[in-house]
Amino acid sequence: MSDDEQEFADLREPLEDVQRDFYRNAAWFFSEKETPTGAYSAIGNIATQLETLNKNLESSSKSSEKLSKALHWLTVWGVLVATATLGFEVYKYCNS
Repeated sequence: MSDDEQEFADLREPLEDVQRDFYRNAAWFFSEKETPTGAYSAIGNIATQLETLNKNLESSSKSSEKLSKALHWLTVWGVLVATATLGFEVYKYCNS
């Protein structure tokens, strides 16, 4: 082995130790044991509430559509009845 190869071999072992320590420390740092559980539960609760709100908004939109259609047809029938009544009154006036 040449001196350069021996030098690289000597550097490679400490580099592998540093990498191993880095990954172990990173895993410890980002593990769930060290993160605040209150924040995770609060985010989970907010997500659940937003999903519920979204479902409520969808159902209210559908019921609003149904109400709008019902009012439309009620208005159409009201106009027809009013037109028939007006026609009858004109008929009575003309025949009297």
